[in-house]
Amino acid sequence: MFDEGIKIEWSYGHEYIKLNLHELPPSTEITSTIQVWKEGGATQYNVVSEIRCDGDSFEIVLTYDRENNTEIEDELGYWGRSTIVIPAGSEEGVATWVGTETKKYDGQAKVTKLPSGLTVTGPIPRQTVSRIQREQQQLRAALLLLDKACAITSESFADLLDAAHIIAAKRGGREIIENAILLRTDVHRLLDSGAISINKDGNVNILKELSSDYQELLLNKRIAPIVHERISKALEHVANAI
Repeated sequence: MFDEGIKIEWSYGHEYIKLNLHELPPSTEITSTIQVWKEGGATQYNVVSEIRCDGDSFEIVLTYDRENNTEIEDELGYWGRSTIVIPAGSEEGVATWVGTETKKYDGQAKVTKLPSGLTVTGPIPRQTVSRIQREQQQLRAALLLLDKACAITSESFADLLDAAHIIAAKRGGREIIENAILLRTDVHRLLDSGAISINKDGNVNILKELSSDYQELLLNKRIAPIVHERISKALEHVANAI
């Protein structure tokens, strides 16, 4: 989901936390996490964090308060404290949840370090169809939460929106938000077919002869600055590969 960080496998879904595990100064602060639910959809939490490192392991304590997340509907809000412990040099750890309003979800969950970088290092691993679909669904849910609309046309009807890779999956591009944007389904096809491209400045280039409707739709379009900032490294990677 992120180009670096950790994933917590709660019973009700996966929580993703962006974090550089190689650089953890005392001033490091986590302000938000993304929860992708098993039944679909995603929620972004605002959190207060404490990080402690003692040489043998590091511990992250995240506090989830209703007062800091007033935009989250009651049925989607889990309030309490998560304590994450990962031994030094390990790829896995344990998260312990203690709720403040209900103890129903109290318990432990597996924590896994996310691989770093925009692309898969080494040979692209073979994956099952179900795993690919699950990862794509989770990525799309996160993008709908963050961006809410097509990065080029501003279309906001969710059924028409896809998660589109900047670095193609066949070239090792990972299923992470730093390598993906929301695109209207037809515009996604234009991008994948090479009819259009997005340059490193975020401008849309028309590369093939399109109908007058698409010419009008796409001419002089540029993706939003906040989206461009997130995917700028992926766009740079594609530009350098040409």
